[in-house]
Amino acid sequence: MDVSHMVYAASMKKLLYGTPIFWFLLSGFFLFIIDKYLSDQIIENIEHSTIEITDGDIQRIKDQWAARSAVVLSDHLLLELLKEDIQETRMYKEALSLGLDQDDVIIKRRLIQKLRFISEDLATFEKPDKIVLQNFFNKNKENYIHAMRVSFKHIYFSFETRGKEAKIEASKLYSDFTKNIYSSDNWQTFGDPFMFGRSFNQTSSEQLSAKFGSDFSNKLVHLKKQYWSKPILSNYGYHLVWLKQLPTSSELTFAQVEHQLIEDYQAKQKQQAFQEYMQYLEKKYPFTFIGENQNISSAIKSLATEKNIQ
Repeated sequence: MDVSHMVYAASMKKLLYGTPIFWFLLSGFFLFIIDKYLSDQIIENIEHSTIEITDGDIQRIKDQWAARSAVVLSDHLLLELLKEDIQETRMYKEALSLGLDQDDVIIKRRLIQKLRFISEDLATFEKPDKIVLQNFFNKNKENYIHAMRVSFKHIYFSFETRGKEAKIEASKLYSDFTKNIYSSDNWQTFGDPFMFGRSFNQTSSEQLSAKFGSDFSNKLVHLKKQYWSKPILSNYGYHLVWLKQLPTSSELTFAQVEHQLIEDYQAKQKQQAFQEYMQYLEKKYPFTFIGENQNISSAIKSLATEKNIQ
């Protein structure tokens, strides 16, 4: 390229860049590009924000109504329910856009609960046959026993009738019995009437706890047979208790609990499926501790090496 061409190119470049029309056109080009980009973004946002109602949504609303009401769902009521559903969806979308779901303990717990249900439901469970159930029963017999049952009679001293004297008078009668001042043959003549009766036969620990309180029920296990006990506190007062026979419990047979075994076995499968899912999540989301407390850091590292984190 000779000197004349170089001079000509330089002069044209200077002329072009120094002309306002060039910068006007260049600015217009960039404004066009920006407008095109923003228009595409607005269209995308509108499409993303648009609430789409499908036949499935209509059917869901109908099913929810049928589950909670025996009234026939009219077209007018269906439209009202649909309107309410759309309103809730709008509020839900806006709440998400504002980040209201972030760092919310209630939402966090609900999502964890939902994930747990999903992890259990995704696992496939086959109905166990009798051989599997029998093996499961043999390994867990301690969970299938008749509750402890006890037979006893008692003399009741009421808080309502005697107040603070209830324990004193119960202790005095106990002392008189041990000294043979009174005969046990006429035991029904002592104490106060009790709403549930004076004698109980083959009563379970659960029933006793409901009537007398758990502390009373637990103390009966340690009483001597056919001796009057020292005063025992219940929800209503004090009692002298005569144990007719020692508390008994018995194992249930396979036939008696077969239906319960199926439910328990499947519940065990769900628990195992959840534990396996948690092991998968441990690998997917490992954790580390960032801090200066070395004791906590060591404990966290030790926890991270465990195979099963519940």
